[in-house]
Amino acid sequence: MAITYIPVDQDPNKTYRVTLDGQGYDITLRYNQRLINVSTGFPTSADEFTISVALTGEDEIFKCPLKTNRDVLESYKYREGCPQGSLMLRDVAADTNLIDGKYYAPERASYEGIGTRFVLLYSNI
Repeated sequence: MAITYIPVDQDPNKTYRVTLDGQGYDITLRYNQRLINVSTGFPTSADEFTISVALTGEDEIFKCPLKTNRDVLESYKYREGCPQGSLMLRDVAADTNLIDGKYYAPERASYEGIGTRFVLLYSNI
């Protein structure tokens, strides 16, 4: 099993060209900020990311929300051209806590932490 680190930047809408399992892909990350808890009368802003994956230069295979520590490919592997490994946004700070014997508590990805605290990893099985 090999793990591939996909470097991402603090950019609200950027496409990255990567090679996964010998195939070229365009991975697009989009950032949106939205209000949550509006009905309570105490709305707060929350960062939200979406990810789309496409074969290089072609239409997207899928687009979905990007959450920490969830394999975004899992639900789409049946689609033609979809990478067959696992692609996830890891919370490095939560991983460090786990190594240090503390509680594992990943947080929602933040714009400030994308690419540093929150890293995009692909692993093939």
